[in-house]
Amino acid sequence: VVDRLMVDGTADVMSGGGWVLRQFQTGKVQQYLVLTVMVIIVALFFANLGLK
Repeated sequence: VVDRLMVDGTADVMSGGGWVLRQFQTGKVQQYLVLTVMVIIVALFFANLGLK
């Protein structure tokens, strides 16, 4: 049963990842926007760590 759940979960992640990749491929601008936002969030996160 556990193995079955693991396989199903992996399949869900793979299909979800494929959907995200397709979204990126259809919208290059959206891809750069998401990347920029992620970089800003990571930068702010590390800045907060440095302040503490």
